[in-house]
Amino acid sequence: MATEVVELHGHVIDSLNLAKVLDTYLAGATIKITCADDLMGRLLDDLQVHGANLLDDQDCSVAMAEADGVLPMGFYSTTNLETDVPIAGDWLTVSNPEMDCSIVIQGRSATTVPMHGIHKGDEVVVGHHSIRRLGAGGTAIVR
Repeated sequence: MATEVVELHGHVIDSLNLAKVLDTYLAGATIKITCADDLMGRLLDDLQVHGANLLDDQDCSVAMAEADGVLPMGFYSTTNLETDVPIAGDWLTVSNPEMDCSIVIQGRSATTVPMHGIHKGDEVVVGHHSIRRLGAGGTAIVR
């Protein structure tokens, strides 16, 4: 795989040149993001609002709720955007998109559940990997 670094000059935002370059680039490429470890989670959250998602071939991570009303450490906090999660090699659309909930997996379905609705033993999605959100402008996959 080839790698090159390019640079843009001038009024790249006002002229819409940055948008044009990125549109052309995304037609046949992925974007690699490098930043400090402690910033990556927040950056991925910010990017997902715009439809940029991690490109990952593995199932999302889940952890069991240890008690009623208690979410596992690192649970994925939802938005009101359409969200998909991969389970057993298939993408499941999360039902009932809602802000600040968890995603619970039950068999071949995924749904948002607020903290007070969590029951001991629920399989809750944790982390950011392998979660796809549809942003306002459509979906873009980021590796």
